[in-house]
Amino acid sequence: MYFRVLLYVFSTLLLLGCVGEGETSKSVSEDAAQTPVPVGSEGGVIRFDGTGTLDLEVGAVADGLTLSVDVAQSQAFPDAQNSLSKVYSITPIETALFDKADLTIPLPSDYQADQQYVLARLVNNTWVPNFNSRIEGNFISAEIYHLGIYGIRKLPNVSTFKSIGPACDMAAVQQTIRFVHVADLHSRFGYKERLYSRLKSLHLTSLEENPYTVFTNGGDDYEKGNVAEQVSMGRASSLATQAMEFDVRVVGNHDYAWGEDELLAYAQDETALVLASNTQYVGEKAQGFPTHKFGIIDVGCVKVGFLGMTSGPWNELDKEYKERPLPDFIDNFVMDYEFTEVAEGLVRFYGEQVDYLVMVSHLGWADDRIAQNVPEINLILGGHSHDKPQIHRYNDNQSIVIEPDIYGMGATVIDIEFNLFDKTSRPVRFENDEIQIDTLDINTFHEPLDNKIAEIVKTYLEDPDYKVAISENYPDRNDIEKVLADALMFTHKVDAVLLGAYDLADPFSLYPWQAGGVTQQELHDAFPVERQPSNTLGFNAVYSVEVSGADLESMVGQQPQWQYFGEQQFNPDSSYTVALYKGAALNPSLFFNDVNFENPTALNDSWRVIEEYGRYRTSQCLHLDTDTQLNACKEDEFITLWQFDNSEDPFLADYGPSTMKLFNPDRKSYSDEVIFEKISQLEESIPSLSGFDATVMKFPRFKINEGLKVRHNVDANGDFSEQGLVSDYSLVMDILWPSESVAKYRPLLQTSLNYESEIEDEKKAEIRFESIEGERTTGGVGFDGFCGEMLPDTWYRIALVFYSAPFDGTFKVYINGELACEKTGRNITERFALGEQFLLLTDGTWAAQPGYLNAALFAGRSLSEKEIKMMGGPSAKMTFSQEKATTSETILRHQQSAPGRPYNPWLEQRNKFFK
Repeated sequence: MYFRVLLYVFSTLLLLGCVGEGETSKSVSEDAAQTPVPVGSEGGVIRFDGTGTLDLEVGAVADGLTLSVDVAQSQAFPDAQNSLSKVYSITPIETALFDKADLTIPLPSDYQADQQYVLARLVNNTWVPNFNSRIEGNFISAEIYHLGIYGIRKLPNVSTFKSIGPACDMAAVQQTIRFVHVADLHSRFGYKERLYSRLKSLHLTSLEENPYTVFTNGGDDYEKGNVAEQVSMGRASSLATQAMEFDVRVVGNHDYAWGEDELLAYAQDETALVLASNTQYVGEKAQGFPTHKFGIIDVGCVKVGFLGMTSGPWNELDKEYKERPLPDFIDNFVMDYEFTEVAEGLVRFYGEQVDYLVMVSHLGWADDRIAQNVPEINLILGGHSHDKPQIHRYNDNQSIVIEPDIYGMGATVIDIEFNLFDKTSRPVRFENDEIQIDTLDINTFHEPLDNKIAEIVKTYLEDPDYKVAISENYPDRNDIEKVLADALMFTHKVDAVLLGAYDLADPFSLYPWQAGGVTQQELHDAFPVERQPSNTLGFNAVYSVEVSGADLESMVGQQPQWQYFGEQQFNPDSSYTVALYKGAALNPSLFFNDVNFENPTALNDSWRVIEEYGRYRTSQCLHLDTDTQLNACKEDEFITLWQFDNSEDPFLADYGPSTMKLFNPDRKSYSDEVIFEKISQLEESIPSLSGFDATVMKFPRFKINEGLKVRHNVDANGDFSEQGLVSDYSLVMDILWPSESVAKYRPLLQTSLNYESEIEDEKKAEIRFESIEGERTTGGVGFDGFCGEMLPDTWYRIALVFYSAPFDGTFKVYINGELACEKTGRNITERFALGEQFLLLTDGTWAAQPGYLNAALFAGRSLSEKEIKMMGGPSAKMTFSQEKATTSETILRHQQSAPGRPYNPWLEQRNKFFK
């Protein structure tokens, strides 16, 4: 691009008759020639072409700049038929100003009063219009922020882009337009929550209620969300956005993330008016950038005008650029950050052609106050702020500004009623709780969109649920960075890792992975990518730098809050390769005194580094975060199964190390009512198990000092292993609650023997069945909110899987092999970890109820989803199959995906086991 710019500037100077900076053009009249003028930071006015002026603000240019203005006829420049007669070359061309300059040019004789004109700058053979241009008397003027080649251009006419709803009913006296608005979706099109599907369903439902519904998008469709975007280099997000079939959308700052080609593809949209009012494409790609500065949509009897603008860029420190000159996002896209002036100009040029003006904005709340300065804008549908949904009214309540929820979690729905005689308008409903819609409250889905998104994801992800690694523990921020450091040392052979430079607390607390299998998506969620500056690695990517031992010791000492991994004794004369986050690597002076880096080397986005490392670890049958073997790569010694059909000792386990017996320290007779009988021999009638007459345990309403006690006899594990506790474990039970037990609290698992605790809450079972009020007959299982739906007098196989952790542990409930719910939160902590013993079917609140138990399984580890799915629903005989074959296949796939890594000879020796 730079070669093309220089070549064009050189050829232009030749056309003007200039052989060097400062020489006067000989191809224009004598009174138009301008002698080079030295300018400085004090600013001043430069006159040219008789009455033309360039008024530089103080500080607009640096001291020592020599400026000249040369004049030529427009025929020597591109698209001359739409230009007026003269073109002004202000050199040095392409100089960005630190503050504005006012450029005023006399109107030539070929000016037509009935035509709209703007000043425009020629960049890469493309004229970039300046919408803050104003014609006053015989002059046209504009604020400019670049020196360059300027001319007067005719503005194109704007025609209707599309029509929405039935044709105008000429007899109607009023009409209501509904706007369904979303913003900052950030590629949250994942298949599990089905957010895009719900939002599209909301749009279609609104269309059924009101055919004059406009579906709008406030920008930022890329980044932070689905990992399919990363794998596809942006394409998946582009396709998902287009599949939503918006009516109007604006380009957001994150939508520049993947560069020119992807942005041009993103702008291709058969249904949407794509707005980029402050952006001009100056590249040469054939498909072009089919966006609009201003667009018109006929909505019934109302002609609605739309403009939309993009906020400023952000840097590798995750901070917005504030100091001028502000950079463009990427090459070949010229930005105008004078938002108010652009809006005023578009309203001035096109406002009279429409009945109602809407700005679809990606500027954020601070700049959406543009509504105060441009009162002609009736409605601003905002985005970019990442704040809670908000509504404001300005200009005596005539201008409305709204911003919806982010990440696809909400939409704003607002109805505007129009008087069709005078086209005045008013919001029909306006209270925040009326117009803000929570996406998860939308219980209808758009199946065609679901199918399309599934197709998009599958194109780039072989299997979204594929586990690239297995984590033994549930990590916090420090643990995750320790894994990243190990990965960097392994994959990139760095000597040391020093991680810090900005606050990673929020991403890590919101997006940790859990113990067990870890997918690409979960790795990406731990390090969500924001490619800043645009079309570069994410701001939490890692770079390597070369420093001396003395400098490394100084760096570690200057940042004691950062995490350091590597040698503790530094040889001051040795050279060290050190990995840092991007912001610190590219800005050493902000973080280290007297330490400089030469040529920092980009390594990769952090999640990609861990992914490569994780695949290798799995290929070696090792956990991602510890050096212990994967459970599925060794004989499972932590599974115990009870079928309760041993006539001599029903509590004797069929296999496994754990033991179970009646808990009856007071030796009261009530526990004698625990009986073991075939279903056909019971006094009462209950269903068989899949047609089989199984032996089951009938248990009574246990008192507080009764129940079933299990001694697990397995090794401590997980986050609380140092306290001797089992943090990660699973419990599976075939259970039936009779009708008389329904609608009552029913304890299931108490993780300790605190049934006599003086603290009331500690007496309660950690996991219990829901007590139901009213006429409901179904219940769920859980503790703080209940999962699933279970009928009385029906057998169910309930599987509980725990990952207890100091912060944000996880608890999963499976019913008949299918995941019913997953809860993550700060209350799944040490209380849910197991000591040596725990209780079943009782607690210290006298709340137990009678029921039936067919079989039980305890695992001193967290069972995988596939293992639980293989167990299926309740059956006469509970069986468990370790995930051997699946793991063998997974490990072989990982070995293939880690070329150049040593093959694991241990795995070959285990072939028989895997079969």
